[in-house]
Parts: sequence; C-alpha cells; structure tokens
Amino acid sequence: MTPAGEYASALFSLAEEQNLTAQVQDGLHLVRQVIAETDGYLEYLASPAVPKQARIHSLQALEGQVPECVISFLAVILTHRRARLIPEMITEYDKLCDLKYGIVRAVATTAVVMPESRRKALEAALAARTGKNVQVQYVTDPAVIGGIRIEMDGVLMDGTTLGRLKQLKNVMERL
Repeated sequence: MTPAGEYASALFSLAEEQNLTAQVQDGLHLVRQVIAETDGYLEYLASPAVPKQARIHSLQALEGQVPECVISFLAVILTHRRARLIPEMITEYDKLCDLKYGIVRAVATTAVVMPESRRKALEAALAARTGKNVQVQYVTDPAVIGGIRIEMDGVLMDGTTLGRLKQLKNVMERL
C-alpha cells in the first residue's frame, strides 16, 4: 500500500468508528476543491519555508464546513510533511468508500452525447453485469467516430469504430 493509501485507510477507520464515513468523504471533496481553486495552496501547505503552525492555522478556514476529524487529520499530515499526498489520499479514501458502498466507477466514451434513455440502459446493463451500483462518467470524444468505449475496474471494452480500425490496422501490419 502506498503512503497515501495508508493515510486514507487510517482516516477511513477513524471515520467508520465515528460513523462519519460519508461526511468525511464530502469534507475531503471540499478540500480537493479548495486545493484546485486556490492557486498555490498545496505548495503553501507543503512548503518548509512556511512555519508549521501557519500551515496548520490555514486549515481553520475549513472549520464548520468539514468534520473536525478531517481538520485534525490534515494537521497530522502537515506535521509529517506529507501535504503533497493530500490529493492522492483523497482518491484512495474515495476508493475505500466505493468498496464499502458497493460502487464501481466506469467511464463511457462516445463520439456524440449519449441520450438519457441509453445512459440509463447502459447503467442498468453494467449494474446487472457487476451486481454493484455503477456510477458512469460520460465523455464525448469525436475521435472515436462511433460506438462506445467503456473502462471499468481496469478493464477496457472497446466497441468504437476507432478501436475496430486500430484492430484492423494491427492485423494488416502482421500480414
């Protein structure tokens, strides 16, 4: 397990003990948003030039918006000079929540926007196949030309025209 995974696992255990798993996840998503929207904030948190207390004090802006255990946990991370792991730790925490709640994430790529009726049918088919709640992120990429490419649980199912053309090219190159 990576260091970020170990931190995420520790926070997940703490959140489960306090029955705050979902609230902590929401709090971590807010932290990710703050980091993404505040230029240089992650660098500030990671900088040895900034006194530790100043870095920890900057977390107080999150008070009342995230569970106290998230702020305390982030303070521990800052104390151990692991601020750069925060985004990866949040991703690992999300994976632990997905396991707990039986969620599988998938990415479906099509050349044009998929109609809502087809989205629902795809989600139902994937849920039936996995026996889990599948959350699909839809991506539009004209380069696929037609069809659909699905990435789920590390498996790529490519039914796109582009994918078929690549397969044909590979066969032709072997001749």
